[in-house]
Amino acid sequence: MSLQDETKAAKDAALRLLSYCPRSIKEVSDRLNKKGFSADTIENVIGALKKAGYLDDLKFARDRIDSKLRKNPVSKDIIKTQLALRGIDESVIDEALSGFEEDFDEYKIARDILEKRLKSLKDLELDKALKKLYPYLRKQGFSEEVIEKVLREKFEIEL
Repeated sequence: MSLQDETKAAKDAALRLLSYCPRSIKEVSDRLNKKGFSADTIENVIGALKKAGYLDDLKFARDRIDSKLRKNPVSKDIIKTQLALRGIDESVIDEALSGFEEDFDEYKIARDILEKRLKSLKDLELDKALKKLYPYLRKQGFSEEVIEKVLREKFEIEL
């Protein structure tokens, strides 16, 4: 296969991948590598897709943050981790998060998650519910301080 044919095949594969859902540069690069394209071809295709506006890690990160805040809110730390796992550079993550500072009231997010989770625990006694709620909120990435404040306020108890 000629270099031109390989580049076209790699670009077609990348565009097909992007047609399903947005991806980070690393995700596209990894998938092309897995398909057996050469490093030079992948670099050329990634460059062309970035130039054409199909790949932009900052836009990707902002869109993921916005989606998380609207559909399934979690802590800022969880969002950072999820973006890093998708290959987004830490500086890009920080820049993307800077546009959402007023939306990240971790206390409010934790309180909303608590209210939603309580619906499934309504038949449990308070001590059993608390034993489930605390680890659940930790898993969502909230600090002990935020969790304790939310639980104290909701149940008017001292932890």
